[in-house]
This record gives sequence, C-alpha cells and structure tokens, in this order.
Amino acid sequence: MIKQRLVRAGYRNESAVKVFYGAKVLVPLGLALTVTVTGLVSLVGPLFAYVAALGVGFLAPDFWLGRKIKKRQKHITRGLPDVLDLLVICVEAGLSLDQATARTAEELYHAQPELCDELGVTVLEQRAGRPRTEAWRNLAERTGSLA
Repeated sequence: MIKQRLVRAGYRNESAVKVFYGAKVLVPLGLALTVTVTGLVSLVGPLFAYVAALGVGFLAPDFWLGRKIKKRQKHITRGLPDVLDLLVICVEAGLSLDQATARTAEELYHAQPELCDELGVTVLEQRAGRPRTEAWRNLAERTGSLA
C-alpha cells in the first residue's frame, strides 16, 4: 500500500519506503525534542505536549505524501490533453502506437515531465515484452489519475 502511494507521488526507488518509514520515526522524535527545547511542556502540560507532538509527527509524513500525490496527479491531468494530441498526430503520421508513445515521451518531456516520465516507463514495459493493455493498465495504476 505505501509503496503504491510512493510510486504515485513519483518515488520509485527501493529506498523510498525506508526513507518514508524513517521519517515516520524521526519526525515525531524531532517534534518531541522541539517541544522540550522550546519549553512548551511547561505551558500545556507534559503529557499533552508530548502526545500531541508524537501524534502530529507520526501523521505528518502521511499528509505530506498525500499532498505530493495530489499535486502530481493534478500535473498529470493537466498535461493529458497535450500528450493525447501529440499521440494522435504521431499515429496519423504513420507511427505505430508504441513508437508514437515513445516519441511523445521524448518530445513533451520538458513541458510535461511527470506524464512523460510515466509514458517512458510504459514504453520500457512494452519493449520488455509486457502486453500493451497490461502496460497501459499499469500506467493508470501508477498515476492514479488516469483510471
């Protein structure tokens, strides 16, 4: 589940899961240390201050990841018309769908990097022998905004 969310946010490295879980440990500890150093403990009581710091710190990486996913999905959704237009133009010019996808991923990379990055992964999947329908279905699952 968390790996899929990280992929939707654009983090495909194997270390991304470790970094995320590390953040879920270190952020609460950092907030607890901040509460201690700033003297907030004496204002609201130690139990409430530390429980609030640990709770907020534990949930903060999830909220951050959710915002990253939504932002990336928004960019992908906004870039979809341009990508589809170029795909249609390439296919009408005589390229196969696989070649048109590769060409679109190359040509629009600077304008739509998130979507073209995902199209590049789709092209690589197809070149590796994965059926086209499965590769495009994986694209929809990875982005979460095309399904």
